[in-house]
Amino acid sequence: MTAERRFLARLLVCMGVVAATIVSATSTASAFAGGTGTSGDPYQISTCAHLLEIDDTTGNLSKSYLLTGNIDCTGTAWTPLKNGSTYFTGTLSGGSRTVSGLSITCAANDCGMFAQLRTGAVVQNLTIASPTVSSSHKNVGLIAGSSSGAVTIRNITVTGGSVTSTYVSTTPSDKNTVGGIVGSAGVADISNITSSMSVTGGNEVGGIVASGLTAGLNISDVTVNGNVTGESWVGGVVGNYYNAAAYGLVITRAQVGTVSVSGLQNVGGFLGYGWNIKIDSSTSRADVNGVGTLIDSSGVGDKAYVGGFAGQISGGDSTFVDSWAIGNVTATDGNQPADSVGGMIGWARLTNLYITRSSHVGNVSGANYVGGMVGRQSLAVYVTDSYSRSNITSTAASPQVGGFVGIKSSGTLGITRSYYAGTQSPAAASRHGIVYSNSSGTVSCTGVYFDSTVLGSTKTSSTTGVCGGNGGTASKTTAEMKSQATFSGYDFTPGTAVWTIDSVTNSGYPYLDPTGVTPPDTTAPTLTSGSLLANGSTVRLVFNEAIHATTAPASAFTVTASAVNHTPTAVAVSGSNIDLTLPVTLEGTATLTVSYVAPASNSATSNAAVQDLAGNDAASFSNRSVTNNSTA
Repeated sequence: MTAERRFLARLLVCMGVVAATIVSATSTASAFAGGTGTSGDPYQISTCAHLLEIDDTTGNLSKSYLLTGNIDCTGTAWTPLKNGSTYFTGTLSGGSRTVSGLSITCAANDCGMFAQLRTGAVVQNLTIASPTVSSSHKNVGLIAGSSSGAVTIRNITVTGGSVTSTYVSTTPSDKNTVGGIVGSAGVADISNITSSMSVTGGNEVGGIVASGLTAGLNISDVTVNGNVTGESWVGGVVGNYYNAAAYGLVITRAQVGTVSVSGLQNVGGFLGYGWNIKIDSSTSRADVNGVGTLIDSSGVGDKAYVGGFAGQISGGDSTFVDSWAIGNVTATDGNQPADSVGGMIGWARLTNLYITRSSHVGNVSGANYVGGMVGRQSLAVYVTDSYSRSNITSTAASPQVGGFVGIKSSGTLGITRSYYAGTQSPAAASRHGIVYSNSSGTVSCTGVYFDSTVLGSTKTSSTTGVCGGNGGTASKTTAEMKSQATFSGYDFTPGTAVWTIDSVTNSGYPYLDPTGVTPPDTTAPTLTSGSLLANGSTVRLVFNEAIHATTAPASAFTVTASAVNHTPTAVAVSGSNIDLTLPVTLEGTATLTVSYVAPASNSATSNAAVQDLAGNDAASFSNRSVTNNSTA
């Protein structure tokens, strides 16, 4: 081949490569309605076909997307989004739009809109109308079958629909893991979710998340208004959580509506089974139902473990604070007795359990170990500023029940400034009381009272002298129980009270103030002060509350010194402080100001805003003066 021909051949090859590149770029761009896929210029999604293109290439799965209109997926065969072993790590922002007609059917693990979410993934600002998710396998959820690494799911509304798995578990360790939003979750921030879906599965079923095994699962401001049904480890919010880290699971401001949460064992209004958990400012109006039955094909059985808050709490330290349940808690005999049933906790096992400013009102029924607060206690339980108005029924021949604890089989029980006002039946049973204790350990009560008119004055405790003794100081008439003067040591201080009492609320008995869930924090954080630190290269901004660790990029800030603008090279967050590292050291600067540009509302970059811990974005500010503390 001559030199000329070799040159022409090479030119044609190069032209082919360029053409292929152009075609490829055009193909990628045409898959969406616009945008380049960056956080500042997300790909625009205007059709269901655009949504399905998210996994068309592995590169797409790390991009940013924004819905530009409502989308109808009716008749679309949806396959969970992934590409081989590459999963979604990008951002999908709904722009407060609605996806309807979504129907997902799977014959493999990890079933949902996304098969899995991986580190950095964000799904937000989206309404999904009447979705159906159905699987014959494990790890099932509307947004994702599972997640791993730090992910964010927030501002999601689901109206109607269902998430279901028909997978049959053969042993307790074989779980199908079905959650309303996510099946199996790792480190995750899940917030501002409202769902009226029904969720149905076998072992590990939750209204929001089915299962978590990693520290750092935070769920806040969620509302569940759909029935949750399973076998074991069934919860209105989370089915099963196990991790040795202190408060590895935190549920804040959760509301479970007037729904049914039902299963066989380990069933709770908020949580089926938990280890090292905290539930704060949450409410449940659910009826919770369990059955003592077989859960192992080899014939191994288990008791019921059913509670208005949680079925079973095991290990470490767990806390329930400022929370209440109004609903019936019921367990019936199956192949095993329906034991360990509580208005709050079915079985407090191998744990230090703290119940503070919390309550249960409703019926509690089971075979044995039935309590207004805790059915069965096996280690340490501390109850403070709480009450039970549980009407307790036992079907056992020799019932062991209590207004606070059904049976304290071991450990320490401490009850402070708390009361019980409920009935117990059958009335002739000798082992009724406010605490039933049959083994070693200590029981201490301070400021404990019970309504003897309702309960009967002789039914204070199975142990003489415990918690007021037979007809002792704890025993009060109904009239006395509705008088503030009775409750010595209780804080009724106007304006800052833990307790409130009037003739109407809570049938005239003292109630906790506030009586319901703490209102969500909707107030944006504000800048209170700023200073140039002594090193001359760090500007510290101080806000009026703690700031979330994932905050705004450096490019969102401008520091102006003597009419010269500087973009920080780094941003660091600590508590309520944001430290901006400057590209220069300022020496003797007379005039220093800071400006901040917040991202547009509902944009793909809203996760990069300055936010408080409740997810409220700080507003933009400009030319805020900064104190010069530099010694240069």
